Amino acid sequence: MILMSSRVFRRLSLKRKAAIFVSVILVLMVSSATSVYWEVQKNAHNAHHISMIGKQRMWVDYMAGLIPDALEGDKDAKEQLRKVLYKFEDAMHILENGGYEGEDYIYPVSPELQEYVASLRTLWDLAKADLIRVLDPEYSWDSFFGDYQAWQGYEPGQYYLAQTEMLVEHIEALSRAEQDQTINAMNNVIRVIFLNLGLGLLVLALASYAFRKGILDPLSELEGTTRKITREGDLSIKIPKIDNRDEIGSLARSFDTMTTIFSNLLVKIELLNEAAGSINASLNPEEVLENLHVILNRELVIEEMFIILPSREREEVLAGFPVNRRPVAGPYHILPLRVGEKIIAHWYIGLGKSDGEMASSILEPIADYLALSVNNTLLYRSVESAYVDNLRSLAAAIDAKDYYTHYHSSNVSRYSGIIARKMGFTDSFVGRVEAAGLLHDIGKIAIPESILNKKGSLNEHERYLMQQHPVKGAEIINKTPVLADLKAGLLYHHERWDGKGYPEGLIGEQIPLEARIIGLADALDAMTSDRPYKKGKSVKEAIEDLESNSGAQFSPKVVRAAVIALKDGDLIIDQNI
Repeated sequence: MILMSSRVFRRLSLKRKAAIFVSVILVLMVSSATSVYWEVQKNAHNAHHISMIGKQRMWVDYMAGLIPDALEGDKDAKEQLRKVLYKFEDAMHILENGGYEGEDYIYPVSPELQEYVASLRTLWDLAKADLIRVLDPEYSWDSFFGDYQAWQGYEPGQYYLAQTEMLVEHIEALSRAEQDQTINAMNNVIRVIFLNLGLGLLVLALASYAFRKGILDPLSELEGTTRKITREGDLSIKIPKIDNRDEIGSLARSFDTMTTIFSNLLVKIELLNEAAGSINASLNPEEVLENLHVILNRELVIEEMFIILPSREREEVLAGFPVNRRPVAGPYHILPLRVGEKIIAHWYIGLGKSDGEMASSILEPIADYLALSVNNTLLYRSVESAYVDNLRSLAAAIDAKDYYTHYHSSNVSRYSGIIARKMGFTDSFVGRVEAAGLLHDIGKIAIPESILNKKGSLNEHERYLMQQHPVKGAEIINKTPVLADLKAGLLYHHERWDGKGYPEGLIGEQIPLEARIIGLADALDAMTSDRPYKKGKSVKEAIEDLESNSGAQFSPKVVRAAVIALKDGDLIIDQNI
């Protein structure tokens, strides 16, 4: 049947073949337009969802800000809180079931995202119930809301405030998922367009050649093979032997040669891209070599690799694979790692049974990426070393100005890191909190020693100057880019949860998290340290003091983490140093 169809097709006139080619192109165009239309429609709904989710994110913080005034009986605040609550609930309904927003009907989120919405709904229902308590404190939930135990023990509004971060996390997770869907939809549009464009151009090229040469059989063989390659994506497929000595035969042989070259080139490009990605993904040279070994061994046989730094005394092994192995006599394939004209290291590759010419063509381009990675590693280590030295020098300068608070900065840094780690934060955040804790009093460099070491009470002017040290500290580090991300911890560590702190009188969640942690660590060291005018408190007394000031001076979450760390023995107080 296939043979019959092939023979019939070969007997068709060029006009009929042209008609077939045109029909195929039209089908591709219609298919592409239809696919693009539906993907664009999906994107429009995703855009509405993303906009709606963005509003929900804004409303969460807005409602949190209205709660204190609403609890004090402010009618405008209550009315605003009620309106925003209804808006949030309407948005949830549209995301779950679809509905109208103005004159536009919005479909619900896709089934893949329903679990995000369901999770947000569960959290929102509890938070919404607490907001209703704020609007109507006398409302009884015993017979209406079955799972009210979640916020029992909280004052009205406090459960919502405690769950604000969780609400934001769920909303942002849903937003990211919607954005991912939008990106996937756009990628589908691009793929459809380019795929159909490529197929259309291929059909046109084959038709033009057929008309130009008028040779059907050889062209049919060439067309069949190119379609097979397009369909299967296998460049190793060869055109069946064509004995023609004319342009058609030459084209067939050249096509085979080209696909072989392209096949080898694509392998090298894919290998290079993957190797470059693995190199750029890490500043750890041992990890980079381990990843390269896995990738390169798909085409080469590599037994070991080393990165050797040049030295006048003796060469230093920056990294090796396998780990901890040192290079022996060889033989090695050695490539210089250059940045500009300077050789910063050498890459030793122990090749097994590999084609040396092929190995060079693969390894030499990778050496350029590896050179940049090694240079970045060396720069990072240099900056990191200088950064740590500067932090220690600055902290020592701070403590040296105030005799009675010697070691205070290092204690605050250590306490802050332990508390942040107890709260479950990442190593990056913990490191930032520790660094900010070490420098939290750097602004005292600008305060006269007569005020810092004054034994009696400070007068009003002296107290004002002393309270400027967080501002001075923030100004100092803000001029140093590598320290700029520590600014919030320094500037706000004397703010209080109840808004009675300084320099700006921030309240509650307005205070950056690192500043809340450092503020508590600062107070903890002060209350447990001996001074000429008082003896430091015991750990038990310090815990009682922290708990009694929870929700007033300190963040309740930070207090809970600090108390647990003290009781578990993770946070050990350095007294009488």
